[in-house]
Amino acid sequence: MVIRALALAILVAASLPVRSPAFELGNLAPLKSDRAFPENVPADIRQGGDTIESAVSRVIPFTDSGTTSGFNNDYDEICPYSGSTAPDVVYLVAATTDDNVRIDLCGSSYDTKLYVLDADRNLIACNDDAYFDAACGLYVSCIERLDVAAFEPLYIVVDGYGGEHGAYQLAVTTAGPPCVLTQPDHTSVEGEPPLVDGYVDMFNGGCNSVEYGTPFTEIEFVYGRGIWGVSGWYTTNNLDFRDTDWFRLDNDAWEPIHVEVTVEQPSYFLELSIPDCDHVETLQTLGLEPCKPETMVVGPGVRYLWLGPQEFSQPADAPSNEYRYSVRPLERIPIPVDSVGIEADYSFGCPVVQFGTTAFTWDPAEMSNDFELPAGSCYDGSTSGVDVVWEIWLDAWESYQCVVSRGWYPAAQDEPREFEPVYLLDDCRPLPTSCVAVAQHEGNHAVRLSYVATQAGFYYLVHDANGAIFDELVEHHKTQDTSPPPPPAHDDCAGARWLNQSSFDLVDDLSAARNRFDPGRQGCAGPGGTGRDVVYRVVLLTGEAIDVTMTPVGGWDAELYLVSDCGDPLNTCVAGGEPDGNGGQRLVYVAAGDGDYYLVCDSYGVGPRPFTLRGNHDGPAVDVAASDGALTLNACWPNPFNPRTTLRYSLPAAGEASLCVFDLAGRRIARLASGHHDAGPHEAVFEGRDDLGRALPAGTYVCRLEAAGQRRTTKLVLVR
Repeated sequence: MVIRALALAILVAASLPVRSPAFELGNLAPLKSDRAFPENVPADIRQGGDTIESAVSRVIPFTDSGTTSGFNNDYDEICPYSGSTAPDVVYLVAATTDDNVRIDLCGSSYDTKLYVLDADRNLIACNDDAYFDAACGLYVSCIERLDVAAFEPLYIVVDGYGGEHGAYQLAVTTAGPPCVLTQPDHTSVEGEPPLVDGYVDMFNGGCNSVEYGTPFTEIEFVYGRGIWGVSGWYTTNNLDFRDTDWFRLDNDAWEPIHVEVTVEQPSYFLELSIPDCDHVETLQTLGLEPCKPETMVVGPGVRYLWLGPQEFSQPADAPSNEYRYSVRPLERIPIPVDSVGIEADYSFGCPVVQFGTTAFTWDPAEMSNDFELPAGSCYDGSTSGVDVVWEIWLDAWESYQCVVSRGWYPAAQDEPREFEPVYLLDDCRPLPTSCVAVAQHEGNHAVRLSYVATQAGFYYLVHDANGAIFDELVEHHKTQDTSPPPPPAHDDCAGARWLNQSSFDLVDDLSAARNRFDPGRQGCAGPGGTGRDVVYRVVLLTGEAIDVTMTPVGGWDAELYLVSDCGDPLNTCVAGGEPDGNGGQRLVYVAAGDGDYYLVCDSYGVGPRPFTLRGNHDGPAVDVAASDGALTLNACWPNPFNPRTTLRYSLPAAGEASLCVFDLAGRRIARLASGHHDAGPHEAVFEGRDDLGRALPAGTYVCRLEAAGQRRTTKLVLVR
């Protein structure tokens, strides 16, 4: 059965598990950004294998590791791109028997390409992108199921995309004996007709066969039972097709269960969300290897599953156009019920979403009604009840699914029940546009929320209660196992950056910051419900003033406020910013007492959050090392600058230290200071030139201070 474009997308959009059979991601891989490639300096001493003539000899199977850095660029093939300038390493290999091999670069540190040439140097196999995950690497290559003859010499070329180079891991393995399964006890025969030439799949093609009634195979929900089925390939009208089998499993256990899958040929096994066949999404993906049982945890209620070959045409090493598989429900998985307390009452300090399946209960008497969607937003009903909220990080274009089920409400289990609203916000202010998705009913006992993030950032999942809550089973799924980027050091009290100059003009960014402060909730500034923030520290004596303006770059909404106790920001806010008429916030405050004050630069919503901070204060200059004993790198002054700027830094103890400037690609541009430093304050001048004295182009650079195993960074903006 030909797979529709819609169904094809769900096969490759999901993250693959560790060491799953690799495939060419092609246009379905995340787009490669334009970037400068690292410089490659040919080395005088190399590990060998620079050319075919000096290739490293190995007998299959084998593993090896090395680096392409320092080699020459000798080879390039269309795979699917050409024009590579990357250095490459060559292996001369042979097998002792006729076999089928896998050539895998999983674990390599850079964007690789991989070729196999025959003895006459003809290209016989290649791969550019097989992996895009944390386990194997980003855009890392793998060639699968390559038939080789005994003692036939082959050349493996380890190359890079564009000008990429670096360390690689190479594993060349053999397939071994073919996999032959036997029917497990208590399984039912699927019953699909033979996959002969001219076959038309009217049996269990699911959403690929809507013209035949959208047929699914029902999997009986009895532990240890299941389906003994057939999949494979066939030819119709001179075109090759693969057979895809779609299943419906009604898990009425009201607990998650394990589903075990075993196959004779490399396959994919998916759990799908199918509200209708025009809206098919992947919840989970398993990459299956022959004769290696794998299990998938699926939740309660009606579940849709999919199984099919990884290859669209019959592989040369497949003994038949048909192969066997088994799909069996196994044991239930009891899920402990966690109690959600007052910490989930509001976005500030709320718990973080745990991916997978969790169960929770909460007492509405402990909560308040912090989120009430107005008419015209994404939910038409009432959200006047109390609510709980979770924080979730989503990368740009990442797909997120949340399924809420179970819930022992007074309604009978076999009747449809009303679920309280479950919705996703990209901004905690009560605006109609802040609600980006709302859960929809799926069967009698579950609701499902689906969303594809258009911008990276922290989102908030709200569960609203209009009645009593007993317990809920919640599943969270993402297409990729992504985590938020490392936050800046000054996004909390401990790393607060000193404003130790009487006047300042800084460039900063909240894009990677976390939500650590929200004085607006107490009426200090704005309506509350702010998001990512950073904090600055200043010393003011009684009667001394600070006048500061925060200007967002890009038109986003900002908040600015000053607190006297960074550990208790909700109750110690002394001043809030006011609109300055130019899209920014201006804060003016005269100190009522001596002490340290903390300036919080805050934001709403998701997306990039660069800003400028300009102003002055009457407070004294601060010897940061003497005041807090920390390794400190102050923002440069002036910034932006032309032609030079001064960087002040301080070491808490004597020792080795280095101060260097890097471009945004991570390449070191200039070394400003290195070697032994005394404890205390130091300063260095950056002239806007590299180590060779060449003038640098205008742009943003990063200065990094390293000492005693610690690191501090600040951004520099050079203008011309």
